[in-house]
Amino acid sequence: MNSKFRLYLGVLMAIFFMTQMIAPGFQESDQNFQMAAPLGWDMEKLETFFEMGVRQIQLVGGRWNYLIDSCWEKTNTGLSLYGYEVIDAYNDVGIIVDLSHIGEKSSLDVIRASQDPVIFSHSGCYELCPHPRNVSDRNIKTMAEKGGVFCVFKQVVG
Repeated sequence: MNSKFRLYLGVLMAIFFMTQMIAPGFQESDQNFQMAAPLGWDMEKLETFFEMGVRQIQLVGGRWNYLIDSCWEKTNTGLSLYGYEVIDAYNDVGIIVDLSHIGEKSSLDVIRASQDPVIFSHSGCYELCPHPRNVSDRNIKTMAEKGGVFCVFKQVVG
């Protein structure tokens, strides 16, 4: 696991415990992107965004992009060649890869390609509620086996 990633998770846990025990009412958050669009094709920006506090990037919003298919794409083609390079760059810098809104095959591609654990920051379980935004048991289990985190935001229904 990337040491920057491990440190960041440790800091988040410490902040959580401090807010619970020491300073009720205090809230801390990270900086993140809901899609990778601010980076465009220029991974040189990644270090700058990291220095500015960005620690988590969701690869796609509602539609496919040059990196990956969203959960709404019928093609479900997975991670692009450039997408694999981007995952390596995120791992090198210490950015957490967020798989929310990503298609089934695309998610599995990223889980397998990433050297660091990944997260689904706000998703639901497909087997409990079949909806394109929700995640299959297979992908949840594969992600968990690599140390990732699945955060259930709500069960999206029809």
